Amino acid sequence: MNKEPKIHMINPKTIQLLSIGKETLLLVLPITAILLAAPATGQAQKAESVKAPDQIVLAGDALDKVSEAYIKGLFDAQDRDETLVKDRLSRDEYNSKQKHRFELHESRKGLGMAYFRTNEGNYGKLLYTWGIGPKLHLKEIVVFDSRSGKTIVRTGRDIVLQKAGHYDLDTGLGTHPNCPLKGKPPNDYRPDLHCTSIYGEDRHLTAVDGASFLFPISENAKAPGQIALADDAFGKVSEAYIKGLFDGEDQDEKLVKDRLSRDEYNSKQKHRFELHESRKGLGLAYFRTNQENYGKLLYTWGVGSKLHLKEIVVFDSRSGKAVVRRGDDIVLQKAGHMDLDSGIGTHLGVRLPNDYHPDLHCGSVYGEDRHLKATDGASFLFPIDAD
Repeated sequence: MNKEPKIHMINPKTIQLLSIGKETLLLVLPITAILLAAPATGQAQKAESVKAPDQIVLAGDALDKVSEAYIKGLFDAQDRDETLVKDRLSRDEYNSKQKHRFELHESRKGLGMAYFRTNEGNYGKLLYTWGIGPKLHLKEIVVFDSRSGKTIVRTGRDIVLQKAGHYDLDTGLGTHPNCPLKGKPPNDYRPDLHCTSIYGEDRHLTAVDGASFLFPISENAKAPGQIALADDAFGKVSEAYIKGLFDGEDQDEKLVKDRLSRDEYNSKQKHRFELHESRKGLGLAYFRTNQENYGKLLYTWGVGSKLHLKEIVVFDSRSGKAVVRRGDDIVLQKAGHMDLDSGIGTHLGVRLPNDYHPDLHCGSVYGEDRHLKATDGASFLFPIDAD
């Protein structure tokens, strides 16, 4: 019996019921209790329908769940984690190794992240992004003040550093607009962060004057709150697990066999799986080809009848290797088809060989009902959220 864990799906219906439950509780409270509860807007923001299928609560995302103790431990460690870059990160590195790599709340999506130790010895964390030209936007800064024991949070749209700009994370003073620092800086002004460029377009964020930064990076990094590619609902599914599904006498009630329409993808697959940030919203299918190889794929529907096959993994039984195909060029038009074993299909725009046996067909019946289906002896299993 296959004991691999089943894929965990996000159930928006359950979330809705929880939300309704909370509203019902408020209705039965006395008016005075409701009035007393009104000022607690911070808690209300965290509780409001924050867990849409692809959304995470603020308190549970990759920034908020990182504690002062965790950050201090990173700086105290003698051996640096290979997924951390120290003290300086360029704009290009932010784009390729941080942007959309973390599981952040919807309001923070796409932001870069850094942990820091200021030149005053305080630890903290921040979220940032790059704007037009050399502008560096510091979107949220959290400083754990060692003297007061308090947590200082700065947010807003006015913390924007231009080329050669700088900022003191302890005091909030810097070269940004609306800063109290005007003209000559005070004698005790010691910036921790510098925004600059070298060799023209190489913008970067760097620690200065005794401060230090650690930037979590890499597409495979599992920073706190982030799902690694190998651990998400697609990456963790093995050949043995897929084979077990096809060999099972009783099909799982959450699996649809051989054919799934575009409407079913939209209502029962899209944003229903716990996937890495780069795979969010994609549909998922397991397959057995007409050459008896097992595999899995990720896909989405584009404009009109276009079917985009974003990632295909075939476990080749002859070689014992996993063949991976990914990219933006595997696009099937209406009535398109593809041989998953060889990678040959109508997307290549070439004459197909005589021994061509497609496993997958993209077609439509009754007008707008686009669908993905198995053909020529192949078989598919589509995991769905039936709720």
